[in-house]
Amino acid sequence: MIQSSTAGHPALGLASRNPPAASPEQSARNLGIDALRYGLAFLVVLLHALPGDPEPGWAVTTQFACRAAVPFFFVTSGYFLPRAPSPALDFVRKTAMRIVPVYALWMAIYFLYFTLNPVGTLIARPQDLISGGGAFHLWFLPALGFGMVSVGLGMRIAGPWATGLACLGLAVIGIATSSYAPFIDPAMEPRRGGLLIAPLLIFAGHMAALHGLRMKPLHAAGLFAAANLLVAAEEHFIRAATQATQLASHDFVASTIPLGMSLFLVAQSLPASRLITACASFGKLSLGIYASHLMILLTLSRFTDRATAPEAFALALATFLAATVLVLAMRRSRRLARFVG
Repeated sequence: MIQSSTAGHPALGLASRNPPAASPEQSARNLGIDALRYGLAFLVVLLHALPGDPEPGWAVTTQFACRAAVPFFFVTSGYFLPRAPSPALDFVRKTAMRIVPVYALWMAIYFLYFTLNPVGTLIARPQDLISGGGAFHLWFLPALGFGMVSVGLGMRIAGPWATGLACLGLAVIGIATSSYAPFIDPAMEPRRGGLLIAPLLIFAGHMAALHGLRMKPLHAAGLFAAANLLVAAEEHFIRAATQATQLASHDFVASTIPLGMSLFLVAQSLPASRLITACASFGKLSLGIYASHLMILLTLSRFTDRATAPEAFALALATFLAATVLVLAMRRSRRLARFVG
């Protein structure tokens, strides 16, 4: 999500300095991916704009609609993961140089923000370097880096079968300690699980690229609809099995994997059009919007209680537009552009 896929590789869109030329067919598919990238950045903002505990029914339903965004970003990152073999240490160094500066800057920005505006937990503990601390959404960047390095090194050293099994094992642990934690130990505090689930989503995207996986639009849409039904069924099962009083929308469940993959196939199958082309031109802003939106959202939320759906959607839209303007302004500076995509 760090940059436009049409500009080259890869993940989060941190672009290669010398991207390979894409065929017209490949460029058309990349337009769909970039267009959805920008649209899904709005769903991330909307997810964080929803009212918290207690969550009204409409908010839970909206959460379901937003949950495919982050898995899609991971799958996309895997799709643009470099295929050409390169020295392992060189690959790790380049990945770190793309992700660590971005993460470090935004951690510093949010540390300052929460210091001046105590609206969340200060980023002060060692584990916050992974979770994001008060800037809870920044967990995505360490998870992305870990997933890319795991898959990239695994493919170079062990091959696809061993890498896939390792990623599957990590995902099982991640899901078991997050949404399924009550099944293991009712007293266990559920974790997000994204750090361990990310490698499998990235691996799935990488395999799609290696094998040229693609679908017709209707087939991809049908698969995405089926994946959403699976997620809903799994959430109802978790609620019934744990005897929860209210249906929840977890960050990750087992069905999250096909959900993210099927949405990626939908993006890949979108036909070229003026609307897709226009939205795709903003795809490169998705990382900056993702990173900056929380402080904008928290600032604007002081003027609304977002208790109703119209208020929450209006807050999300205002935040999204303000973040878009901020990122466009930052991209005008050579020094700042690398931190927003």
